[in-house]
Amino acid sequence: MENLSHDEIISEINENLPKWIISIAKDYDINYPHFKKNWNLICKKYNTTPKYIIIVNHIPHTKDAQANLKIIKFCSELTKLGYIIRREQELMISKNGKVIPTKYMYNYLCKSPNLRQFMPKIWTDS
Repeated sequence: MENLSHDEIISEINENLPKWIISIAKDYDINYPHFKKNWNLICKKYNTTPKYIIIVNHIPHTKDAQANLKIIKFCSELTKLGYIIRREQELMISKNGKVIPTKYMYNYLCKSPNLRQFMPKIWTDS
């Protein structure tokens, strides 16, 4: 996959996993700089740069006996190329075209003692 263009990567995914991809965005909303920081740390680990955030309908747990191994393989390969893969229950694309947590995930993160300090005071999708 590393020699494919972004469009070719997405085409390959769509051929192998139709309807898996819900949406694709280039960046996180500026109100969530810690998401971008974590993405950069992952990319540094793999000696790459951030590419795209892909929001999908399902990511199985690797220990799940029923796990779709194609999904696990794509997630692993894409991460090494600089992509972030997240479930639609976790992230969404806001009205301004940037990625934000869903309202459910925002509320969950705000309840976490280690994460609430990084969250904006209110959730908005605009």
